[in-house]
Amino acid sequence: MLVGFSTKSYLSHRDVMEWLDAAATPDTAGVTRFVVPSAPSLREAKEKAGNRFLIGAQNCSTHPSGPHTGEISAEYLAGIGVDFVELGHAEQRRRGDTSETVARKVGQAQLHALDVLLCVGEEENLSPESAAAHCVRQIESSGADPTRLVIAYEPVWAIGAAEAAPARHVIDTVTAIRQHLAGWTTPIIYGGAAGAGLLEQLYPTLEGIFLGRRAHDPSVFNRVVEEAGSLSRA
Repeated sequence: MLVGFSTKSYLSHRDVMEWLDAAATPDTAGVTRFVVPSAPSLREAKEKAGNRFLIGAQNCSTHPSGPHTGEISAEYLAGIGVDFVELGHAEQRRRGDTSETVARKVGQAQLHALDVLLCVGEEENLSPESAAAHCVRQIESSGADPTRLVIAYEPVWAIGAAEAAPARHVIDTVTAIRQHLAGWTTPIIYGGAAGAGLLEQLYPTLEGIFLGRRAHDPSVFNRVVEEAGSLSRA
């Protein structure tokens, strides 16, 4: 079971450090926790997190290390101890990331032994079959190694919404994705207005949850970790 939180650009460096302290719940058997802070906080977050959390970057460059002002290479991220890179998020795609761009970033990440958290999802509220077909195209075009990959199913129409996508839609879409990716053992988690109480509706079809704004309150994150722990022990 995976439970994670992306700070996006909401939390300051001080906020991230305080959040990590407040979310320092005892380890819960069967649950892996992860946090994806802004780039300037990565190194200190990794040091503070120790073995309590995996730490991921929100993006990486399509380029190797070199004359690329303003870019953060996968090699640099690996060098400071980052565990994985989140790629393909709808907000990055909206700002210009194409399937080719995502694939180049995935290639750089995996070249430097970083796992990939690949975000996929349909723009509009489609049928589960159509949504799954769209997601599979995004997954396959990324070229990601399925053994070094976690897929975050995030229907774009649910990101930032008042409520998460209906559980039935998520379950049916992810079931269809798995049918397309027969033989893959890649974990799939859900993101998109996710909060406490949702995971038990999605388990065991999905292996975790990717939290956003609702986890700004670390007590919400801790509550979801407890839910995941209870499900994994059931």
